[in-house]
Amino acid sequence: MMNTGKRIAYIDLAKGICIMLVVFFHTKGILFREYWFDPFLSSFRLPLYFLLSGLFFRDYGSFRRFLTKKVNRLLVPFLFFYLLSAVLLPNVMHQVWGVNFGTITGIRSLWAFLWPGEYPNIPIWFLWCLFLMNLLFWFFEWANRYCSRRWNSFSGVCLLVFLSLLCGYFGYTLKCAYSVDVGNILKALSAMPFFCFGYLVGRNDGLTFLANLSKLKALALFVLLFGICFSFSQFVTSDDVSLSFLLQFVEGATGAMMIVVASRMMVRIPFVSYIGRYSIIVLLTHGILVRCLSPFCLRLSSFLDADLIIFVATLLILLSYLLIIPLSCRYLPYFVAQKPLFPEK
Repeated sequence: MMNTGKRIAYIDLAKGICIMLVVFFHTKGILFREYWFDPFLSSFRLPLYFLLSGLFFRDYGSFRRFLTKKVNRLLVPFLFFYLLSAVLLPNVMHQVWGVNFGTITGIRSLWAFLWPGEYPNIPIWFLWCLFLMNLLFWFFEWANRYCSRRWNSFSGVCLLVFLSLLCGYFGYTLKCAYSVDVGNILKALSAMPFFCFGYLVGRNDGLTFLANLSKLKALALFVLLFGICFSFSQFVTSDDVSLSFLLQFVEGATGAMMIVVASRMMVRIPFVSYIGRYSIIVLLTHGILVRCLSPFCLRLSSFLDADLIIFVATLLILLSYLLIIPLSCRYLPYFVAQKPLFPEK
């Protein structure tokens, strides 16, 4: 998100927690480690990011202005870092030094992002996915406004929720049925309910409600949300696709709101909040850092504890952003969503 307007401290903290979980998830993947709490964290890690994105969705008055803003915030960073890390870097390293930095080189690397797992810096799929979701949701919100004017606001909201759930169910069922998700379209569709949920929370004064909560009530709400999310993620499963879709939404929505409520209670943790404020920079670059650290981690795993390696590697990656963030903001502001590349007025 571009640094415009008044920031909400606990939302930055929630973003920081979210992106740190993402970095940890990708770092532990180097050594293929799994932990007992993985199902719990995985149930809300990505839903939290989609919910936080939906919180601040706006139509900006016209589709042209809306599209320009989303191109600046999402598509420009995605294209720049994709071309840099998945096209230029792998091809140069392959042709000049004979090093394999990506699974696809040559002209095919230009569209490798359409195939999951076929390019370096995989985490940037999220920006492409979020770009698609925003475009689709703009039309859902247009339908919402149309129904609200023609009939009433309740009918408009019902239509918005119905379309989002329909997209979510359609994407989820196809994702379960097919192993290949071309261009992450199915991920975009299946995550739409979380985006819509975040939008409705933001639109209906949910943030004001959280801001006015006493510490005791916030703690009680946190415990309730934690209990629901943990119980569902650990003990409740189903082979039925429809019920599984519902369970996934309950887990993701309660877990995401749990982090938001916890962030509201803490308000600010300096380093974590800083990472959260510039979470898009972390998202764009940490995949490259993980890939570069992978050979060292694999060598060290032969004589050091794997859990220690993962902890140290995650910490090093996160601490590196004390340098990467200010450098990116200074020298690449247009490509890390800190300044608009195209005029937005």
